[in-house]
Amino acid sequence: MSDIVFTVVFNKNEYEVLLQLIDQAIRSNGLSSAKAGAILSDKIALAYEQAVRASQSVNKTPKEAEMPKPKEEEKKVEKLEKRKKK
Repeated sequence: MSDIVFTVVFNKNEYEVLLQLIDQAIRSNGLSSAKAGAILSDKIALAYEQAVRASQSVNKTPKEAEMPKPKEEEKKVEKLEKRKKK
């Protein structure tokens, strides 16, 4: 059977409740469900952390990529000065 990949959107509260439910299931079922619960919890936590990082990088202002690099800026200034002298 091949893996099926899909996306589910949770807000922060739903994410926390889901992890609590998994934790409670592990506690009530004991070691028999501990491995599966740990794997699911880890996957969900990793996806949440990645989503948080992605949203933080999108919301940065100004983006570093948009800022001119010092050497590029110096070259532009030199070109302008040369044009002015001509």
